[in-house]
Amino acid sequence: MEADVPSTADKVLPIEIYSEKRIADFDAAEDELAKFLPREK
Repeated sequence: MEADVPSTADKVLPIEIYSEKRIADFDAAEDELAKFLPREK
């Protein structure tokens, strides 16, 4: 007897593709945040 597993065949997952400039913008924003929200080690 097979387990009742939900099918993913009919589901569409969103995919976002970022340009190199957009990735650089994200990195710059993370660097800016790091000044105010330092990570715990």
